[in-house]
Amino acid sequence: MEEEVCVLLEPKLSDGPLLKVWPQMKPAERIAHVRKFALAMKAKREELVNILMWEICKNRSDSEKEVDRTVQYIQVSCREVFVSLMCFSFEGND
Repeated sequence: MEEEVCVLLEPKLSDGPLLKVWPQMKPAERIAHVRKFALAMKAKREELVNILMWEICKNRSDSEKEVDRTVQYIQVSCREVFVSLMCFSFEGND
């Protein structure tokens, strides 16, 4: 799983590692990467639940709620940032 997360966080870009590229990305591109990460978390839900259970001794129910809540928080945050950017851009403040 760690390797898969690294691939998501540091994709092979012609300009170099994501850490160097991230500051130059447009906000919409950043949002796309974060949303992709949230989808990967959702796809790995069971594995993340098991990690929480084993690493910090959370019960299954609480672990499931935490993973679901985190994915939902990321999705809502991305949507809010996107809407804010659209409103800001619409007002002619690009």
